[in-house]
Amino acid sequence: MKNKFNIRGEITAIYVSSSEGIIETLIDTKSLEILNEFNGTFRASWNKNTKSYYVLGYDRSLGPSKNVMLHRYLTAAMDGLVVDHINHDTLDNRLVNLRVVTQSENVRNPDLKKRISKFPGVTWYENKGKWRAKRRVNGKSHHLGYFANWDDAVEAVKKFDVIISGPIAEQRQAL
Repeated sequence: MKNKFNIRGEITAIYVSSSEGIIETLIDTKSLEILNEFNGTFRASWNKNTKSYYVLGYDRSLGPSKNVMLHRYLTAAMDGLVVDHINHDTLDNRLVNLRVVTQSENVRNPDLKKRISKFPGVTWYENKGKWRAKRRVNGKSHHLGYFANWDDAVEAVKKFDVIISGPIAEQRQAL
């Protein structure tokens, strides 16, 4: 690895360039041995979807135009699996914060801090500037509409739940 780094006991900060200048990503100091085999430089790349930086590296010995994500390199994640940042900090690449999982397992660890709505099935839809009501049943997504008011979106989801689940949903809503 060609990046500069700073060992801070069991944690090491690696300095990577980004669109905002030099930032740091954290790894376990014991992972430096693995990174010393990497014949390239890591940099931070902004992901518009997740609104966070991911650390990528380019190593010519791996083949032409082969970028490697730091978290995948450290965990040796196989194709078809994803690496979940447990605490949702994509610059925290310590092994204790990384787990190799399937995509369906990964979506079970949502970043609740980024959610505007605390009611399942209701999300803020930025493109329309409205609340979206949506439910997934047996793998099929049911769009219930866009609402200017959060309470109206919640009510739409509750009504849909009663239609789908019957009396059980009504009992849950009463709790």
